Amino acid sequence: MATAGAGALLGGRLAAQERGRGGRGARGGAGSAPTRPIPPDVRNTRGIDVHHHYAPPGWLKVLAEQKALNVEPWMGWTPAKAIEAMDRAGVATSYSSITVPGIYFAEGFGNQQAPPGAKFKNDVVALAREANEFGAKMKSDYPGRFGIWASLPLPDVDASLEEIEYAFDKLKLDGIGLITSIGTKYMGDASFAPVFQELNRRNAIVYTHPGASPCCLYALPGVGPTTLEYSHDTARTIVSWVNSGSADRFPNIKWIFSHGGGSIWSARYIGGEIGRDPKAFAAMTQPPRLLSHLRKFYYDTAATSNFLQMQNLKTLVGTSQVVLGSDHPYGDPVDYILDLRELQTSGVLTAQERQNIERENVARLLGH
Repeated sequence: MATAGAGALLGGRLAAQERGRGGRGARGGAGSAPTRPIPPDVRNTRGIDVHHHYAPPGWLKVLAEQKALNVEPWMGWTPAKAIEAMDRAGVATSYSSITVPGIYFAEGFGNQQAPPGAKFKNDVVALAREANEFGAKMKSDYPGRFGIWASLPLPDVDASLEEIEYAFDKLKLDGIGLITSIGTKYMGDASFAPVFQELNRRNAIVYTHPGASPCCLYALPGVGPTTLEYSHDTARTIVSWVNSGSADRFPNIKWIFSHGGGSIWSARYIGGEIGRDPKAFAAMTQPPRLLSHLRKFYYDTAATSNFLQMQNLKTLVGTSQVVLGSDHPYGDPVDYILDLRELQTSGVLTAQERQNIERENVARLLGH
């Protein structure tokens, strides 16, 4: 299957009600003109972007037919155009994945595009396989420019175990990409244990992207999941993973959570462990139990590259756990590279911390 673009498939499908919904992140789509000058040396950044998306034709087709696709960011998309955006930002490699609503729709679509209550019993095994083979073709067509977080056909555990073997051993993909909730189940659900046992055995990287669980997608009428639910779903899956004991049972899995970990930092979950004395907190030689788990995870910069959230991550987990994420094609990687430079100029980050976020932290994670 050629890694052709989405334009031909989506031509004529951009209905009026779908226009103007925009992206999920802090930025506009990748086609937006930059509003800040781009210094020439940006092209020398050699960044590694862990939060980047691709769109296999079968995935686009089923979502478009179900009116569950945010069409506009994918109009005219091709891997080659994605590389143009990467080059403008100095991103050497992007690790790409299937975004929300993922590939399992039998309990609903976890995004704001689908009609309320919509569900679709699709062939999740076939869609996962197509996504992974399309991603593998992207890697081979553009050597060194893409890595792929493989899709799994959860909640089908047996099929997911087969797909893990195929994705890693046959396709040589780089890790796993999952939506934070699979229907009503979160990552710590006991039924998923065999999958995570195998991923733990393989020392796998698992990247997550939020969706909105069936419980909460329409909790506030007129408020899309970008506003609250994506952040909350990330927090829920982190709590599920830690509180279920999965973090202790499967310590070799290396987690990347989108959007700086969502709302986990503002929840009460770790509030009691932080205390009221910032000097005492900074002087702790051994972090408390919950925070010790959260300091082992990685968090990307998508929709998080402002001074308040970055300072929060720096204080609570350290910049060693922060990695570059752009949410392309919903976000433009050059915006995040420029944001990190502004955070250095303002004193939130040092030059070394910025460079570590742009590349070195994830290079270490990947074993480069």
